This record gives sequence, C-alpha cells and structure tokens, in this order.
Amino acid sequence: MPLTGRVWRWTFAVLLLAVSTALNLWVHRVTGGRTPFQPFYPAIIAIGFASGTAPGLLALVYAVCFVGYSWLLPPTLFSGTPGEIATLGLFALGAGLGLGVAAAARHLILDQRRTRVRIDAALQAASDAEQRFQVALKGGSIIAWACDAQQRYTWVYNPGAGFKVEDFVGRRIGEVLPRETYPAFAEAVDRVFMTGRGERLPVVLEYGGQRLHYLSNIDPVFDESGRVIGLVGASADTTDLNRAQESVRHREQQLRTISDALPVLIAFVDQSHHYRFNNAASARWRQRSRAEITDHHVREILGEQAYERVRPSLERALAGETVRLETTLDYPDIGERDVDVTYIPQSSSGIVSGVVVLTEDVSERKRHEAALRAQERRWHAMFQAQPECVTVVAPAGHIIDINPAGLALLEAESIESLRGRTIEELIDPEHLPLLRAQHQAALADRPLEQPGELAIVGLRGTRRTLESRAVPLHDEAGRVIAVLSVTRDVSERRRSEQALHEADQRKDEFLATLAHELRNPMAPIRYAAATLRPGAPETTIQHARGVIERQAAQMSRLLDDLLDMSRVTRNVIELKRKRLDLRDLVGEATEMAKPVLANLQHRLTVSTPPNPLWVYADGTRLLQVIGNLIDNAAKYTEPGGSIEIRLDAATGNAVMSVRDSGIGLSPEMIPKVFDLFSQVHKSVDATRGGLGIGLSVVKRLIELHGGCIEVASAGLRQGATFTVRMPLAPAAADSLEATGLHKVVPMFKARPHILVVDDNRDAAQTLAEMLRSESFPVAVAFDGASALAAFDRIKPAVVLLDMGLPDLHGTEVARQMRQLPAGRDVQIIAVTGWGQPEDRERTRQAGVDLHLVKPVDPGDLLRLLSQRLAEDGWTRAPTAEGA
Repeated sequence: MPLTGRVWRWTFAVLLLAVSTALNLWVHRVTGGRTPFQPFYPAIIAIGFASGTAPGLLALVYAVCFVGYSWLLPPTLFSGTPGEIATLGLFALGAGLGLGVAAAARHLILDQRRTRVRIDAALQAASDAEQRFQVALKGGSIIAWACDAQQRYTWVYNPGAGFKVEDFVGRRIGEVLPRETYPAFAEAVDRVFMTGRGERLPVVLEYGGQRLHYLSNIDPVFDESGRVIGLVGASADTTDLNRAQESVRHREQQLRTISDALPVLIAFVDQSHHYRFNNAASARWRQRSRAEITDHHVREILGEQAYERVRPSLERALAGETVRLETTLDYPDIGERDVDVTYIPQSSSGIVSGVVVLTEDVSERKRHEAALRAQERRWHAMFQAQPECVTVVAPAGHIIDINPAGLALLEAESIESLRGRTIEELIDPEHLPLLRAQHQAALADRPLEQPGELAIVGLRGTRRTLESRAVPLHDEAGRVIAVLSVTRDVSERRRSEQALHEADQRKDEFLATLAHELRNPMAPIRYAAATLRPGAPETTIQHARGVIERQAAQMSRLLDDLLDMSRVTRNVIELKRKRLDLRDLVGEATEMAKPVLANLQHRLTVSTPPNPLWVYADGTRLLQVIGNLIDNAAKYTEPGGSIEIRLDAATGNAVMSVRDSGIGLSPEMIPKVFDLFSQVHKSVDATRGGLGIGLSVVKRLIELHGGCIEVASAGLRQGATFTVRMPLAPAAADSLEATGLHKVVPMFKARPHILVVDDNRDAAQTLAEMLRSESFPVAVAFDGASALAAFDRIKPAVVLLDMGLPDLHGTEVARQMRQLPAGRDVQIIAVTGWGQPEDRERTRQAGVDLHLVKPVDPGDLLRLLSQRLAEDGWTRAPTAEGA
C-alpha cells in the first residue's frame, strides 16, 4: 500500500535500503561478486511504490554508487572496462524503469483514493444541503417549484396558502395562477422563457379572504445546447414582513406627526455629518424647506463658523456619548441665536448609526434672564440704598436678608450676626402680638393695610420705636415663600411729637400761671384803692400806698419776664458789651437778693478769687442771669436752707457755680430744666414755681456771651448746682467798647426780610402791616429805583413785586435784582392785576418765581410764604422799615 505520511515514507525507504545493502553484501560473499546488484531491484521498486518518486530516486542513486564503487569497478568509478560500465548502465536503466512504473502505480492508487473521498464528501454535502434546504423552506415559509418547457409543474415543495402538492404537479402555471388574475406573474414567466434571464417580483395571492404577499424568484433551466427547457422558482412568504413594514411606516408617520407638533427642533445626523431628518419646527426655524436641509451636510446648513463650533460635540456624540452644548451660533439664514443643543447617539448592536439633535432656541430666555439679572441688580441696589430697614424673613420667622440701614438699626456688624435669629428676639414682648399678626397676615397673602408701631432693642441695647409693615414675597407659582418687612425708625418723630406735646402743655401751664400771677397783685391794689377815700386816716393811706407799691413792683417783675419772653419769641435780644469784673456783678446781684433771702431765712455764702475775673459782657443781662439763678435757688430751697456761690478761673474761662440745698432734681428732670415754660416740679405752688421762662432766658443769654451753663443734682432732696462758664476778656479794652456801639444779636433764627414793592401806597402799607403782624421784618418801596436800592441794602429773602411801577416795569426790576449779588437765592413773587398767559410768560422770563393775580387772599399768601421759606436759612434782623 502506498504510504502517505512523510515520516513513514522516508523511514520505510531508509530501512529497505539498509536491508537491501545487507543482503547485497551477503549475496556478494556467496556468489563471489558475480550478481551484486540483484537485491537492489526489488528494494528500489518497493520504495518507489510505497514512498514515492523522491525516495525512490535517492535509493537508485545510492544503489548505483554503492554497487559501482564497491564491486564492479574498484577502486575508482572510472577505471572499469566498457563491459562493466555498460553493465552498470543497464542496471541503472532497469532500476529506473522499475522505479517509474512503481511511482506511476502509486500515484494512480492515491488518485483513486482521493477521488473516492471527494465523492463521498460531495454526496454527504449534497445530503446535508438538501436537508438544510428543506428545513429552510419549511422554516422560512418558502414555496419551491419547477416546471418543464410546457409550463407544467414537475415538482412543488411546501405549496402553502392552503394548497397541496397535487394542486400543482402536472398542471400548467396558468391553470393554477390564472393569467387574468395574476398577469404580472404570467408575463414574468414568459419573459424568462424568452430571454433566459431570471426575474424577481412580488406576488399577492387572494386566499380565504386574506391577501398573502410573496416575493418570487424565477430562474431558467438550460439543456446542453443552452436552450431553456424549464423553470425553477422559489417564493418567500413576506406577508408578515409587509405587515411589519407597513406598521413601521405607520409608526414613522405617527412619529413624524408628533415631532412636527413639538416646538423643539429635532433633526437626525448620520455618521457622515449629513442631515437625514428634520421636523417641521426645525425647518420653519431655519426658514428653509425640509428638502433644502435633508441630505445636506451640516456645514452647508450651519455655515463654516457655526459648524466648527458644534463639530467637537457632534463627533463626541457619534462616538457614543450624549453631549449637551449651550452656545451662541451665527446662522447664515436667521442670524445670531442663543441655542441649547443636545446630541443623543442612536446605536444598534453597539454601532452608532447617527445622532438625534434636539435644539432649543433660548435667545428669548437669555434676554429675559439678562433682564431679570438687571432687575435683580436694580432691586438689590434699591434694597441696599433704602434708608428704611428692609428685612426678608422666612416663614418660620428667621432673618434671611437685611439691608445696611437695617443692620445699623439693629446694631449688627453683618448679616452673619443675625442669621438664624428671629425678629421676635429683639422686639419688646408687649408688641409681639402685633408683630405676629403682621407676619401671619403676610404669609396668608392678606397683609395688614395699616402699619404697626413696635418697640425694638438693638444688639447693643438701644431702644427704638419703629413703624413696621409686612408684605408677602411670592415665587413664580404665586406661593408665599417669605415676608418682606419694611421698618422706619420713628423714634425721633415720636420724641419730637412728645416734645411738642410737652411744650404745648407748658404753654398752657404758663398761661394759667400768668393769669394767676396777674390777678394776684390786682386784688390787693383794688382793695387798697378802695380804702383811699376822702377823709381816710393817714395810717390807712400809708398802708394802702405800701400795698400798691409792693404789688406794682411784683407786676413790674412779671412784665419784665414777659418782655424777656417777647424778645425770645421775636428771636432778638440786644447786648451792650463792655469789660466787667464778674466779682462786682456777683456782689451787686447778692445785694439785690438779700431781702428775698432774708425773708426765707436762707444762708448765703459767696466765694470769690482775690484777682479780678474780667469778662466782656452786657452787665445788665449778666446781672439778670446771676439774679435769676439766685432767685431760682431761693424758690426751690426750703426756708432755712443754704445757698453757695463760687467764682473761679479755669482754662481761659470764668466759672461761676450756684449751689443750693433745695429739693433737687431727678435724672429725668435735668434735660428739661432749660426748656421754655418748663416747670419740672409740678408739686411746687404757683408762687414759688414762677412762669417757667427764667432759666430758658438765662441759658440763651449765657450762650450769646459765648459761654455755657449746665446743671447737676444728686437726686431729689439732694440740692442742685448750676455752673456757668464764660470766656475771660483780654487784658485791653475791645475796640467796640471804645466806639460805644452796641450789637444786635439774634437769640433764635430770625424770620427773613420781605420787600413789598407797589406804587399804590395804601396797598403796599396795608400788606406790610399784615406781614409785620406775623413777625416778618418788612421793607416797603413805591417805585422801581427805590426797590432796587432797598433790595441791595437789606438783601430780602422774598420780594412781593407789582408790575405797573411808575419808573420801571416790574419785569425790568426783577431782571436787575437777579443780576445783583443777593439776587441768586431770592424768591421773587409777582403780585399784579395782569394775569393773561403772555403776562405770566413775560414774568417767568424775567426771573419771577411765582405769578399771583390781585386781589390775593391774605391767608393763602401767608401759607405760601411759609411754604417758600420753610427751609430758608436767613438770620438777619430788620434794619429798615421803609424806603
């Protein structure tokens, strides 16, 4: 048998050569060298048959070399006789022929064996293919058939659609599938027979009220001459596939309808960056038709710059990553837009086929957001700049935010020091119900209409009175999320109101006291006058005279006090200053007070320095100050008390203190001691209490001299000490003393000058008298020239100007006044009989502030002047009453 393995073939050849060599040596010994080559013949043939040509040729060469060298031609190969060489050649030729025959036989046997294997494999493959074909036909609902040249079915497999094999075999195609019913199939069969080319076509069978879809392949069968002798065909049932495709198409249409209805811009981009789908919103937004977008490259639609901006995000999405990009793109068709783009990869079996692109135009939202941010900045600036305390409070009552005015009001360094705290912690417990009512009403979205008044104590202990109002803060859904509290500090207003109320009470008390003080002297005077009748005894006359003198002196003192009060009310008091020794004034004042002190049995002690205390002062007014202080100490000290006056110099000031052992002052009384009409001791009878103006006048007089006064007391029943400090005068006399001039100094802010200009003397003088009755300093002029002279001299705050003057028209007077140094701030009011619109325009152009038409109501004029001069800062006293 031929060997096929390489190892086996060569092993067999080597072994057989070894055996033949050994046998050859043995035969050589037996025959004496006559037939040495005979054992190699069968070996070479066997090797050629079993191992093949290559081992056989090697064995032949070996045998020729071995025999020729070892036995025929020793010792060299070419030293033999021609006969020996011929013998060796015949040996090689015979062995070679045998080798060729053996090798040919080997190849023939091996070819037969391989052919048999291939045939067996082909038969097995055909059997397997037939089995797979049958399985495929059954599993795939495929109809297979064949027909002859007469279009008669010769073979049908798996007819389907309710048919049997018997319904086909032996019958013509047109009998089973009528031409009039299935013309397309009949025509396709005819074309295949005519052209010899196969065809594929869909076929729809009507069976049992159903439409069955098939996809048919028809191929020709040729004979040896290439003539079509029949057909074979296969029809796959595609009914379910068609239904699925129809369902997919229906769903695609539904999805397209839905996507077209969505406001979001939807597109699909494939791996090549081409648009494959765009919904209606996307097409409308881009102002293009779908055809102008679909199948076009993204670069064409977006433009080069926008494409390069979105390209990295698109490529990341095509790599399988969902990417969101919010940016600004400049589109070729619609310009610059703010967009929010989401790229969603679409994959099947792990392979990304494209990207769904969701685009939202957020330009309007960005504009709204920018507007909201600007509004928020404005609100924050307003919030920060509000002079009132503005606080944002959580529903639970905790402070969320507060403006700088609120931090100052609550005495907090920063918002951090208030976080987590509630407003209730700082509110007076008495006002907690009101605060809670405001908070709850705001949370219920029904804020209280009227603000409430609360008392609050700051972090440093300062107590303030606040006017508070709470309103709700809403979120976008309209829900109340916090409370905005706006609080105004009304502490100063309340103190002012209280001060006004107390001043009003003091005024009423003063008037009652004044009436009492005026009635008291009148009664004894009337009684004494009644006794002065003719023939009255001398003693009676003397007694009556003494009563009248004493009571007249009392009334004189009352009138002096009233005059001082009048000067205070009119805001002016006259000072006649000169260089004085304060010790002399104290001595004169104590001498004048001795009768009163003796009557009350007070002990007076005066302590003065050895050297003069020179002051530059009005001696009369300063004597009035010292006298009032002594009188005040005497009145409020019980009989038998002590009063001490001390004079000294300290740090350039003369210091005078008046100390008594009287009823003293409580701490709350001290700030009110120097108030006009103030009587801090309500329990003191009217005789001792006085009119309540003395200490107020004392304080103002001291201030006019450049000094100050203060009061101290350890408490009730502990006495009081009034201390006066005044600047010491220089060593030489002041120049004003040498001239003998006196100075008019206002005690309080003076009312401003008013200049009345009118050529009607009665009208001008009557108006001036009315204004003087209201304490206005008034100057009067009857023509333009005198008006300008008076204006330059007194520099009034208001000019009441008639237009029809004899020398200059009122508009010219107004223009010239405006050109003077004092004309910038003056209020010029036209009071004229001309009231047409052109008249008003002329006066306005001339610099007139207000145009009034005669006759003007006096009450309206006074109210107007009060409004115009409410913030005026004039302090000059009147220096002229006419011009």
